[in-house]
Amino acid sequence: INITENGEQVFTKKFIISSTNGTLTRIKHLKPCTEYQYEVTLKSDAEATITTCSRSTTQAKTNVLDKADIKISPPEPGSVCYESEWNLSSLVITPTKHRTKLLKNGTKVCFKLAEEDFCSDFNVSVTHEACQNFFFTDTWNITDDYLNLRDIKQTKPTELPAHINP
Repeated sequence: INITENGEQVFTKKFIISSTNGTLTRIKHLKPCTEYQYEVTLKSDAEATITTCSRSTTQAKTNVLDKADIKISPPEPGSVCYESEWNLSSLVITPTKHRTKLLKNGTKVCFKLAEEDFCSDFNVSVTHEACQNFFFTDTWNITDDYLNLRDIKQTKPTELPAHINP
């Protein structure tokens, strides 16, 4: 099975199929609302010939993204994350000033919290580039559980009593 998006291969998998077993394969990590082309070929070991079994003559479009498809991921220090079986690389998350990173083949998206986000309610709006009607908002209560201790820089006091600067 070969799947391409805009001529670029995004998925390929080979199977060994016996004549007595049917094989069902779930293809994961595709982008929602995205047009793909696919081709299924069969190679016979006896004759070493390749036969095209199925091919898309037009673009096949994946399903629409639903809010239920996206789960809140457990907190990572300094970040807020969402996960899905979909490839989330086309999500648009605001506020946009936050640096985002994709993990797990694009199925997990995290964005780094800014200093002013801590100890506050943090509002997030999520849309998708290709899914026109997809939109949701979340409010995260950003507690000290989200702090990344490696990011905290303390200056050594030079006098006593020590003054703590914000």
